[in-house]
Amino acid sequence: MLNFGSTLLTGIQEVNAAGGNDTVTASNLSDGVYRGGSGDDALTASSKSVTWLYAGSSNGYDTFNNGSGVTQAIAQSLGTVIGLNGYANGVETFLGQGDTLLTDTNYSSVLNFGTTLLVGIGEIDAAGGNDTIVVSPFGAANYRLGSGNDTLVLSVLTSNVQVSVIDFCLNGIDRIDLRPLAIAGGISSLTTTQEGPSVRIHSTGLDLKLLDFLYSQLDIDDFLF
Repeated sequence: MLNFGSTLLTGIQEVNAAGGNDTVTASNLSDGVYRGGSGDDALTASSKSVTWLYAGSSNGYDTFNNGSGVTQAIAQSLGTVIGLNGYANGVETFLGQGDTLLTDTNYSSVLNFGTTLLVGIGEIDAAGGNDTIVVSPFGAANYRLGSGNDTLVLSVLTSNVQVSVIDFCLNGIDRIDLRPLAIAGGISSLTTTQEGPSVRIHSTGLDLKLLDFLYSQLDIDDFLF
């Protein structure tokens, strides 16, 4: 356990937890830069500015607990993979390199990006299990639902970002949950078009693409209103 909650950090470039399954608590007295390293870590932010650093593809599956300060997770290099053990808006921002992958465990999880800014994130992979994924309205991203019966939730207006789903209903019975948007008229109010190999679904406040999917495959049972 690395608990810096009541420790003042001065002149410290980085705190590196290295290997193992660590619990890291950021300082409440000073801004800090931390690296969980390999292993499945529990990372708790604080009332100060906290930066979690990642590089490479062997970073384990981490749990993020946000604080009242500003928290960001940064991928330092191309090809970086940030593993998630579930997610509930544990940072304000994921700052990637354009191809950065956020990937969950192969267990059923909730991945809630509803208030998280996504910058330079190439893909979010829910992996295995029956997952619930809440889409971020703050940054375009490709969502891979993975195996299992998954639910993609659009909780606020996403018309200003491009939300794309890579494998809708390919590896399970998936659903698009539009109930938080309270779209009047249900499925009849959606405009659905085939755009090349993809289906685009849009309405007031909604712009969603199902990649490598045919309009003829779409059914009312694919939606929750």
